[in-house]
Amino acid sequence: MTFILMILILGIMVLVHELGHFIPAKIFNISVPVFSIGFGKRLIGKKIGDTDYRISAFPLGGYVSLKGMDPGEFSGASDEFLSKPVWQRIVVIFFGPFSNLVFAYILLFIIVSSFGVPFINNMPLKEVNGSASAYIMPGDSIIAVNNENIVSFLDIYTKISFGNENTFLLNRDNEILELSFNINDPDSFSLIPLIKPVIGKVLEDSPAELSGLMKNDIIVSINGKKTNDWSDVSLMISDEYEKEISVTVKRGDSLYLMNMTPKKYQYTENDSIKNTGKIGIEYVTVIEKLSFTESVKVSFGRLTYIFKAILDFMKMLFTGKAPANAVGGPIAIYSMIGENLKWGIDALLSFVAFFSLNLCIFNLIPFPPLDGSYIVIYLFESIFRKKAGVKFMRVYQQIGFFTFMLLVIFVTFNDIMRVIK
Repeated sequence: MTFILMILILGIMVLVHELGHFIPAKIFNISVPVFSIGFGKRLIGKKIGDTDYRISAFPLGGYVSLKGMDPGEFSGASDEFLSKPVWQRIVVIFFGPFSNLVFAYILLFIIVSSFGVPFINNMPLKEVNGSASAYIMPGDSIIAVNNENIVSFLDIYTKISFGNENTFLLNRDNEILELSFNINDPDSFSLIPLIKPVIGKVLEDSPAELSGLMKNDIIVSINGKKTNDWSDVSLMISDEYEKEISVTVKRGDSLYLMNMTPKKYQYTENDSIKNTGKIGIEYVTVIEKLSFTESVKVSFGRLTYIFKAILDFMKMLFTGKAPANAVGGPIAIYSMIGENLKWGIDALLSFVAFFSLNLCIFNLIPFPPLDGSYIVIYLFESIFRKKAGVKFMRVYQQIGFFTFMLLVIFVTFNDIMRVIK
């Protein structure tokens, strides 16, 4: 099932990307001899007009063949790629990655509008970090922000005006206080609410399920240390990856002691790669349905957040702050699809959106054979009024092919090492 899903997802990603090239090419009357899902030998297909729509033997990729894009094959015919103005060529190339960006947003909108977002009651605060810690204290309950009442905990963030002075109405030990202070940087403002350590979901085949943990269990302690809220649970488990832990839970009127070993996962924080432990549980959440306008806004916020996270990771990768073995290929994709599928269709769609955004950003890197490299060439042409020569493009494409093969070997090696480990 997971393998079939992987092939289907990769096929959709390629289709979306290549349609991004294909549609503007047709609009600008550029001939497209081949539209292929996959590389290598043609398996099946149908020729419609001057285009052969085909599925090829090697499914991990695809291409559209634009007539006259190679300077060595350019004859000067009006339907050839290089006969078109520079801006049209840039649009044709750019819309491949751009279509992946649009597709990612559509998926995120579908997730938000169809599945809703977690609703967290406005509970007292467990932790206060960053710029707010000088004014707001753990145990405070935020009643209103900038004269707007707070119902859901997440409302606090939507009512804040970053870069300006904000007014908070608080309940502190049954005393109502009003405080005003500036919040300049969103990244430095962090509030964590008190969430009861009640299990809302147990992931299939996870350490939690295999040990016997069940939905609605209340986590009383971990390794003998009392857990007062969900952040205690998360913190205690995160540092114990690949080490056996003992979890005491309350189920009905009985207490149960269960042993399990958290799996290790990696994440990025402050320009570094960190490890964390997870056992495959979620806290109890209430899902809130959003209006169309709210869904549009929340989806865009998620898109920008993921986009920034990918850029930060790539920056760390190129500066050596992230390990090279964090880059993966088909086996890594297969593994992530399987993991996300366990959490539900919304988690799987979130991964596909993340994957699509990765393709967008990766293809815009200005290095051959990626789309970004051709955009740079055509921008130089528009500035200096001179097309790249046949010899230059031949060398350029050879460098791109050699680089692409090195990348394939590299990610394949990483995948093999993951299987061995």
